[in-house]
Amino acid sequence: MTRWILLLTTIVTMASCGTNNEGCLDANATNFNVSADKNCCCTYPQMGIRFEFYNGDAVLSSSNPLVDAGGDTISIQKLSFYVSDLHWILSNDEEKRSDKRLWLYLSPGNYNDSTRSIDDYYLIDAVNNVAKDFTFYTPFTLKKLRLTIGVADSALANQPRYMKNINHPLAARTDSMYDYKASVYQTLRLAYVPYKSNGLSDTIYVSSSQARQSFDLDVSFPTVLGFDNYVVIRMQVHRLIDGIRFREDSKQVISEKLAVNLKNILIP
Repeated sequence: MTRWILLLTTIVTMASCGTNNEGCLDANATNFNVSADKNCCCTYPQMGIRFEFYNGDAVLSSSNPLVDAGGDTISIQKLSFYVSDLHWILSNDEEKRSDKRLWLYLSPGNYNDSTRSIDDYYLIDAVNNVAKDFTFYTPFTLKKLRLTIGVADSALANQPRYMKNINHPLAARTDSMYDYKASVYQTLRLAYVPYKSNGLSDTIYVSSSQARQSFDLDVSFPTVLGFDNYVVIRMQVHRLIDGIRFREDSKQVISEKLAVNLKNILIP
């Protein structure tokens, strides 16, 4: 049973943004300064998701390793995946989307051929596991969260080589999840070391042409102002590798099984 946990990240930003002891006097802001004489430079909290990797009821770790269908212990070197198309449904049925916008370039031969997309694309792994999605100024209660594991429709034809922000998750980065030969984004990448393999790692991909998975998750999450708020989602990694025998199955078979198992990794 996936548990939803309120994680409050306290941001201590008490420095003045000017002279005469200026600071933010709004108690709803993350940089509220009760000692300020003048109101200035308020920063308001963001709503986001924090992903945590689990094996059963415990955090995935060297002391709680994965075991595949063949009984072999599997060491995960890296598990990364795209998250996109976030829809935040409030208790009054109001829908929130990211407050960012992004131009996507869709024609490989024409830099000027583009379309605008809501910029809620995140490349998640064990280190970069937070998606901050929008800023809020008044408290609300979240009742539903919709998201896609993989790249949303609006970005499937994007040309990463044309993106000006080289640090964007969809751009042509050194750790890019874009397959240039197939002209398709990957949904998921799994780098692993099988037991008794002399430490030799292997990497398997699930492409967006194979599988993307949408989730509609019921939650009850009251926000708290003055702090960044995160819904914590447990990624059930043991469910992702269900039925896989890493030493016996081919790369193609492993990739196909990962694609099928995507639907089981988030359980509300």
